[in-house]
Amino acid sequence: MEQENKVIFDDEKKEEPNKIDEEVTSIIKAADNLINVLEKIAPSINDGKVVNEEAFMKVIKPLCVNVENTLPQLLECVDNLEYLQDDRSYVIRQKIAKLEDELLPPIISYIRLREKSCK
Repeated sequence: MEQENKVIFDDEKKEEPNKIDEEVTSIIKAADNLINVLEKIAPSINDGKVVNEEAFMKVIKPLCVNVENTLPQLLECVDNLEYLQDDRSYVIRQKIAKLEDELLPPIISYIRLREKSCK
């Protein structure tokens, strides 16, 4: 029996997906989703357009906890990407700053204010 040797050129090779790239992409998408949700909630808080405060509190408290729990994972990702000298670390760091500095503070103060008024 003769074995058939097949020549495979470089442009014919199937590239296996890079797992790090996939994970970083999914982390960036997750951060974008959190930002989008918080951006939709923030105007309601700032403008006083919350109709049912009790229901709103039941939604934003777990969401806020989720975001706060996600931040250390995002920071760890940034550290790892900086170690690998990946430019996407800057993108994720900007998303973290937006979450921490712009979006979370008004939501946290709203929660604290409502919890004080309920006591």
